[in-house]
Amino acid sequence: MQINQAHTILIQDKEQADTISPSSYCSVDDEIYYTPPTTPTLEFDYAITIRLTNTNKDIKIGLANEPPYLNVASIKKQLVPYLDPSIQIVKLIHLGNILTDETKLGPSNKPIIGDKGSVIRVKKGGVIQAMTTKLC
Repeated sequence: MQINQAHTILIQDKEQADTISPSSYCSVDDEIYYTPPTTPTLEFDYAITIRLTNTNKDIKIGLANEPPYLNVASIKKQLVPYLDPSIQIVKLIHLGNILTDETKLGPSNKPIIGDKGSVIRVKKGGVIQAMTTKLC
């Protein structure tokens, strides 16, 4: 499998193509191209925006409405496909505070269930800054 520009993947194994939803790939000259989805997954209906500081690109991430809430570490993993490979450090900032990897993000429109002390409430459509750093 080769990665082409814009996160499109050229699938060389025909059996692998059978495992992908037909609506997410196209066939050109007997080659199959697959573009992974970039929108929040269907199980989330509460999206927030992650704004990358180095590109000013906005990425939509879905949050769970109830536990288990997403933690910052899992959100950073979702950002990897959008980052330059030379980026080594990502810090998420919300309302001027740097969020630790253990911090969980929950919706502001519902009461937080469980450990309220480790959950930050974020408005639907709210923006979290992603400060990125390259290591030389």
